[in-house]
Formats: sequence, C-alpha cells, structure tokens
Amino acid sequence: MIRFRSLTAIDDFDLVQGVFEKCADYVMLETGKKPGQANVTAFFEDHPVGVTVDDKLLVGIFDADRAIGVIDILCGYPANSDWYIGLLMIDPVYRGRGVGQRALNWVVDVAGSAGAAQLLLCVLDENPHGQTFWLREGFKLKQQTPPWKAGKKVHKRFEMARKLDPQTC
Repeated sequence: MIRFRSLTAIDDFDLVQGVFEKCADYVMLETGKKPGQANVTAFFEDHPVGVTVDDKLLVGIFDADRAIGVIDILCGYPANSDWYIGLLMIDPVYRGRGVGQRALNWVVDVAGSAGAAQLLLCVLDENPHGQTFWLREGFKLKQQTPPWKAGKKVHKRFEMARKLDPQTC
C-alpha cells in the first residue's frame, strides 16, 4: 500500500539518501555525478530567494515501510496561490506502476485543500519520460527557462503549469 509522510533532516537523512542512491539514474541525468550527501543536504535545505525552508513540504513515498520516492514542494511559490514541485523522484523499480500518478494526486489534494490555484514545475529537456508524464497529467508548457547549471551539466528546462479546480480538490 502506497502512503506518504513528511520528512525531516534529523529523522530521515539516511532514508532520503537511500532513495537518491536508488534513483542514481535521475541524479546522473541532472548533474552528471553520482548521488551523495550533498544531494540530500540540498533536498532538505535548498530554496529560492524569498522563500524559507519552512515553506518547503518534503514528503516520502512509501510502499509499506520501504521508502520508494521523495517529493519536494515549495508552498506559496512563486506566488502565494502557487505550489512548485521541485522534485518528484521514484525508485526505478516502481516507475511505470502508477506511483507517480498517485503521488501527484496526493499533491493535488493537499495543495487544493490548502487553497493553491495551480501547480508549477520545470522538467529537463533530457528527460522525455518526465515530459510525457507531466503532459499526460494535465500540465501545460508555459515557457523554456534560461540555461540552468546542475553539477557538471547545463540544461534547458521547460516550465509547466496545471491549474487546480477547487471543485475537484
């Protein structure tokens, strides 16, 4: 049974590191480097200017007691009514099984209950499976962002948005 719970650096650092290690394919795609403690620290601590760590919702995705993914969301970013999905990463063993869709549905429910009007995210140009997933789930392309450097790599990113219907949240 898939379940979700909040994560903290104090209690869950090793657990999140394990998820990053299982998802090394994505970390390599994004940064050109193997996952390490710096990735996990960034997951817990990184945030844009004008937002605090307290504005982050960090969530673990679990199958029974096994951590199979993580979600990083900025609540109220870039506008108060927006929620920005910074990362949805799922263990490759669980990809293609509906876990991503269930995680997104969970985010939609929580965001809608909190009064969010839309979800935003960026998907990497080198991640066509991610692009397909987000488009299938109702996200629309807003714009291409300026080049973005992550580790050894520079990416084109596509900003996407999905309006939330308050009647269905």
